[in-house]
Amino acid sequence: MKINEMNSIYVDPSIENIERHAEYEKIHKIMTRSAYHYFDHLSDLFEREPLKYAEIENIIYEKHKIEGPSLLEILKKEGKGIYHSELLPQMSENFLLEGIQALFIECQNESRIAVLNNYCRNGYYFEEMRFPDFRRLIDVNKGQEKLAFKKRLAEKKFQALIRSYDNNRPINRINFWRMSQSNSRNSR
Repeated sequence: MKINEMNSIYVDPSIENIERHAEYEKIHKIMTRSAYHYFDHLSDLFEREPLKYAEIENIIYEKHKIEGPSLLEILKKEGKGIYHSELLPQMSENFLLEGIQALFIECQNESRIAVLNNYCRNGYYFEEMRFPDFRRLIDVNKGQEKLAFKKRLAEKKFQALIRSYDNNRPINRINFWRMSQSNSRNSR
């Protein structure tokens, strides 16, 4: 049996409930291993690329509404990433559990999305994700930030429009006479 066959399972797309699949436990293991690969990758980012890790951590903390300092600021980098540190026992246990739990939940979500996306691309095989990537999470967050910025900008424009009109004139009426006067002045 090839290594690839051990880490992938064919699942007919017409199956209604994946929990009734004959090899559901193997599928569950694939999902779990993929989530741990994502967490290991996040731990490696913690060590190697602190700025990228901080960006991902900020996104996750905002999503889970966690208030507090970054693990990057608190933990002394020893051993392998988030797993080992001298300061872990000294930290507030609730904050630590809440923060790491949120990070792992997002790793699970990202791995599930990646496995399901690859399921369709790979001919309906569930495959373990060996090379995790957080680009989707970052791109979704940037899209949400752009949308929020556009909403704030539209609201500001609308408020400015309302303030620019006199209280005596209705907002929905366009004064074509004034527009024609200003156009005729510009053409002279």
